[in-house]
Amino acid sequence: MKSKKHSDKSKVDKKNKREYSSDEEFDVLDIDEKSGEAVAKLKQMLKECQQERREFLDGWQRSKAELINARKQDVEQNKKAFLRIQEDFILRLLPILDSFDMAFADTKEAVKVDSDWVVGVQNIHSQLKAFLSSVGVSTIEQIGEPFDPKKHDSAETVLTKKREEDGLIVEVLQKGYVFGDTIVRAARVRVAEFNA
Repeated sequence: MKSKKHSDKSKVDKKNKREYSSDEEFDVLDIDEKSGEAVAKLKQMLKECQQERREFLDGWQRSKAELINARKQDVEQNKKAFLRIQEDFILRLLPILDSFDMAFADTKEAVKVDSDWVVGVQNIHSQLKAFLSSVGVSTIEQIGEPFDPKKHDSAETVLTKKREEDGLIVEVLQKGYVFGDTIVRAARVRVAEFNA
């Protein structure tokens, strides 16, 4: 009868009198007289294990780097999507702001309306402008500036006799707006053209 210590599932290194599990890695220890062969076999197995370890480590590190990059890309895509949503929201608000601007530009009609009502509407207009300003929306300053096709949309040219006015914006037909660094809507303008 075998003792529990030396069961079928364990092996004993006869030289060092140590017990090992019967895993294949330690089957080499059965070779007692040929210890040189055993050492060579163990070295080969160690070399294979180290190579396998490197491959697993490399694979894990690649997977970790890919996960980190994927997370960064997701964050960047989410930021871009959120920015597009904000720009779209602002673009949809601009016609309301345009309507306010047109209403206030018609001073003849404003005189006919109750002054308290006009003040109330002006306050709403101011609140809307303050909100847009608080989220980073600003108007594109135009009159007297040189025409810039990135910021301005030329509706027409106006002839001028002054050379220094050539290429300058003389009238704004519709305001332009910038959100951060992005032009949400280019300004529609009239541009002076020198004619001698």
